Amino acid sequence: VRESAVDNGEWLLQSRFSLFLRGDTLLSARLADADWAGVLTAFVGEPVAWRQVLPFAPHLVRYDTRMLLLSEEAFLADPERLLAKRTDELLADNGAQLRALYAAFWATRRDVVWEAADSRVAENVLISIANRCFSDAALRRVSAACPLPRPRAANEFEPLRPDEWL
Repeated sequence: VRESAVDNGEWLLQSRFSLFLRGDTLLSARLADADWAGVLTAFVGEPVAWRQVLPFAPHLVRYDTRMLLLSEEAFLADPERLLAKRTDELLADNGAQLRALYAAFWATRRDVVWEAADSRVAENVLISIANRCFSDAALRRVSAACPLPRPRAANEFEPLRPDEWL
């Protein structure tokens, strides 16, 4: 088992993309491993599936800007054609889309990686728990007493100011 984990890590470090398929769950390490290794994720699935497999809600982490999103139907019909098409799109205009994808990935990495500098994973965990455990009315009362930081933009590179902390 150790050798396969090492082999997988070596493959990740040599990769540009890691496929994240339906069937992977929150317990799967595929997304965390790819984020930790600095590898972009190619998410195969429709946006409605995000809630089932991604660790945080889209208002906390802009998954739509930090992942290569691939239609599951198109992927299953002809994966090579779809991947070639998306690669051509990413490399068009001297790789402008690919650079934008990497910029968004690095800007939001601290939202999903514990080991990242200025990690916001603990904050995201607490916000997610509050959103799942409390009623809307209770959340409105808490929010009025202690407002949450503004939603994060994909191009936000600066850490939150102390007055924006939870």
